Amino acid sequence: MIDRIDKDVKTAMKSGDAVLRDALRLVLSSLRDAEKAAQRPLTDDEVQAVLRRELKRRREAAKAFHDAGHADRAAAEESEAALIEGYLPAQLPDEDLDTMLHTAAGTPAHSRSIAPDGCSAKASGPGCFSELVSA
Repeated sequence: MIDRIDKDVKTAMKSGDAVLRDALRLVLSSLRDAEKAAQRPLTDDEVQAVLRRELKRRREAAKAFHDAGHADRAAAEESEAALIEGYLPAQLPDEDLDTMLHTAAGTPAHSRSIAPDGCSAKASGPGCFSELVSA
């Protein structure tokens, strides 16, 4: 993944796209800092964790700029967030996740028998999912 981002930086440099180049350089810098801290190459999961952290930072910055009335800076942060999202695997839509939870719990889809923590009314209790995962 880091190699892909590095190649994309070079492509952006050649095409003269300064905004893309600068955004990718910031992401690449964060990834290299994480590698340096780990003193080894990052795993794919670690790369994704760094990318998610950077995505969260961009979204929070965009919200702060928007709340402060700086629409242009908010748009720039949102643009960088969209760029980072392109390097992350697609997120599962809420509807699909809801269906999967109901299927696993044996309840009809869109029923209200699944609590916010993912536990069914029958299996509710402290950490019902943690008990399944740790088994």
